[in-house]
Amino acid sequence: MRKTSSPKTSVSKKQLHKKSVPSPKTGKTPEPGKSTKQAKIISLLKQSSGVSLPDLMKATGWQAHSIRGFISGTLKKRLSLNIISDTTSTGLRRYRISEVA
Repeated sequence: MRKTSSPKTSVSKKQLHKKSVPSPKTGKTPEPGKSTKQAKIISLLKQSSGVSLPDLMKATGWQAHSIRGFISGTLKKRLSLNIISDTTSTGLRRYRISEVA
């Protein structure tokens, strides 16, 4: 018996593991109309009062270590955003994007 080949849709490994984070070369941030987790985090960080880690966890569904890694790796290193972390009098750390002068 001979096997008949069926048309396959070819998906490369690169496409399967493609990150939703913009490349450092383009420097593009997510479109305002898109509702990505990255866009949610950036909009929360743009608030003048900033945002706490539990609030970011609730907004994204991520664990704390994932959010801290995202802030450090993607926002600071890839997108070159100036992230400030302040500790409030209650001991709660709040993160915000500072405007560069």
